[in-house]
Amino acid sequence: MCDGHRSKGSLVRLSALGAAIGMAVGIGLAVARANAADDSAKLTIKQIMEKAHKGRDAVVVKVRSGKGTPEEISTLLGYYKMMEELDPPKGDPAKWKTKVHTLVLATEALQSGEDGAVKKFAAAVNCGSCHSTFRKREQ
Repeated sequence: MCDGHRSKGSLVRLSALGAAIGMAVGIGLAVARANAADDSAKLTIKQIMEKAHKGRDAVVVKVRSGKGTPEEISTLLGYYKMMEELDPPKGDPAKWKTKVHTLVLATEALQSGEDGAVKKFAAAVNCGSCHSTFRKREQ
């Protein structure tokens, strides 16, 4: 009888330990996700441009050609929504927000499969227009 009680007590302690470990892992994962979200929210315009627009094989090139995946379109939309919250290095912040919002709307049109969305997106992604107005040249 005593052996049975010990094993039941051990089982209860083991279960409690397992639950505590599970909670710790869950909390750790939640904190890691929150930190990752914070990191992505702290991206600068330059970082977003490097991740999404830089190079011939950039995501924006693929999406602008109509060959972007739903995931790539969603990623761009997330970046552009972040950009709406940022101020440009130079130029009028209100004009910046208007221009970026146009880009957000064009990307949402792509996401929803709207007719003519690729053309709308291609027109909204006018690198030269933004760069000449809002980009501060590094010396």
